[in-house]
Amino acid sequence: MKALRGLLLLCLLVACPLAVQAAPRPGSWTFSPVFGISQPQLTTLRQGVFLAPFRGRAQITTALPEDVQGEATYPEVDFVFYNPLPDFSMGPEAGLEFRRYVNPRHDFVLGMASWEVSSKSAIQVVFPIQGAPDNLADYERRGSFSYTQYYLGWRSYLRKRPKLSNLYLGLTLHEIFDVDYKEEHVFSFLSGPPAGFRRIAVYRSQTTGILALQAGVGLEINFNDRIALALESAYYKSLRRAPMKGLSGRYDFNDGDRITSGLDPLGVNRQNGQTYYLDSDGETTRPFLLEFNGWKVVAKISIEF
Repeated sequence: MKALRGLLLLCLLVACPLAVQAAPRPGSWTFSPVFGISQPQLTTLRQGVFLAPFRGRAQITTALPEDVQGEATYPEVDFVFYNPLPDFSMGPEAGLEFRRYVNPRHDFVLGMASWEVSSKSAIQVVFPIQGAPDNLADYERRGSFSYTQYYLGWRSYLRKRPKLSNLYLGLTLHEIFDVDYKEEHVFSFLSGPPAGFRRIAVYRSQTTGILALQAGVGLEINFNDRIALALESAYYKSLRRAPMKGLSGRYDFNDGDRITSGLDPLGVNRQNGQTYYLDSDGETTRPFLLEFNGWKVVAKISIEF
C-alpha cells in the first residue's frame, strides 16, 4: 500500500507540468544545485600511486654484542611493504550552477563543483625498528583525492521554450583547481620494543590550473514556471596531462627508531619540483601525472529567480 501511494505521488508530480507553463523572463537567472557521479580516468593515480610500496632501511642492533661501540658498525636491512589501495571506478560530484536566460533557445552557464574519492587498506607487517628486526605491526594505509572546478559555457535547447520537456546540448570550459592528494600510513605496533605505540607518515601533494572541455546532453522537465529537473550525461577531456606538485611530508619517526633512509612512497623531483611515486618494483620512480578524461551523470534542480 505504501508503495502504491508513493507511485501515485510520483505520477502527480510528473503530471504537474501539464499545468500552465510560462516562458522564462528575459534576462532572468536560474539557480541549480547539482549532484551526481563522475568517473575521471586518473590512470596514474589508480594504477600507479595507489600501488606504490612503503620502502626504507633500518639499523639492526640486536645482532651484535652489547659492548660494540659506534653506530657505523651496525648492520642495516631494507624493508618494502606492499599495501595497495583498492581501486575506484567513480566518485560523487556536487556543486552549484547559475544560468542566465539569453533567448528561447539559449542560456549562458556559470558553475562550480567538487569531486572526491577515498580508499583504505590494512595488513600486518614485520617492521625492523628501534634496532629489532621482527616487530609485528598493523599497517593501515589511507588515500584521498579531491578537486574543485569552476566552469562557464553555453546551453542550447533543441526546441524553443516554453516546453514541458526539452532536450538540450551543453558545452563548457572548466578550470580544475585545488587538486589535492593526501596519503597516510599508520603503523600500530603489536610486539617488540615499540609495542603499544604508533608511527604515522603523512604525504600531501597539490596542483592547480588544469583546463578541460566538457560536452553533454540532457533532458529538462518543467514542473511549473519556476522549477525544473534536468538529467544530464557529459564527457569531459583535459587539455593536457598535468603533474602534481608541492609535495609535503611529515612523520613522527625519530632517531631512536634507527631508520636510516627511505620512507618514500612519494617524493619530489628536485629539478622541476614535480611529485613522483615509487613504482611497484620498489626501485623505479615515475611522475605523478593527472588525466582528467571521463564521463559523468548529474541531476540538476533548477529554480528561476
